Amino acid sequence: MASPLVFVCWKWRGDDPARAFASAHVNVLYAMLARHYHAPFRLLCLTDEPQGLDGAIETWPLPETKADALGPPRTTSSKIFPACYRRLWLFSEEARTLGPRLCNLDLDVVILDDITALLDSKTASFVAWCGKDGLSKIAGGMWLLTTGVHVDVWEQFDPQSSPALAYAAGHRGSDQAWLSYRLYPPQERWTAADGVVKLNWLRKGGQHPPRGTKMVFTTGLTPPWSETVRLGHRWVADYWHV
Repeated sequence: MASPLVFVCWKWRGDDPARAFASAHVNVLYAMLARHYHAPFRLLCLTDEPQGLDGAIETWPLPETKADALGPPRTTSSKIFPACYRRLWLFSEEARTLGPRLCNLDLDVVILDDITALLDSKTASFVAWCGKDGLSKIAGGMWLLTTGVHVDVWEQFDPQSSPALAYAAGHRGSDQAWLSYRLYPPQERWTAADGVVKLNWLRKGGQHPPRGTKMVFTTGLTPPWSETVRLGHRWVADYWHV
């Protein structure tokens, strides 16, 4: 019998109140997965603050890694977005203990429809969301990984030199820049054609998202619980809830 898919999310204390994530946000993610992923799964939250999480959510302490010096301090290429290099630890040999198959998910996603086939139809050892068709980068909001297969992504990551290498190659962000540098093009991918989109690709003020939309990723500055999103996309409240 196949092992359940392990969804992984991250929540750590930061220094920017505008980008604060709470246990309630993790609880909503679990509820959306329970509604829209119709196969056995676990939700695992790597966190330094497990209080308030639903009892069905598993927790794991934040691993102490070589990337800690780069997160939560800002990246060298952006003064807006915090660094998420520590999430690269999921590519390490140690991460095998979490499970054989992981799906890393951002907390600010809105899941609207059945995503079972979207995930279970992919069999490659690494599957990435690449945004709009033809966009030559890996987005950090969601990716699938068979643990222990691409350990070089973690083992060859050097906090002193790797960010600059990715930046020089034209990649922006933190962990997603390194993933794009090392793994683009991915073996399999999701694009907007699969119904996986960013909120700013959708028309504001619409009462409903476009037909076929399955997952909508927002940003840390305008998450689904923000007043800006709720006023501009009133349908979000119909899907982002426990």
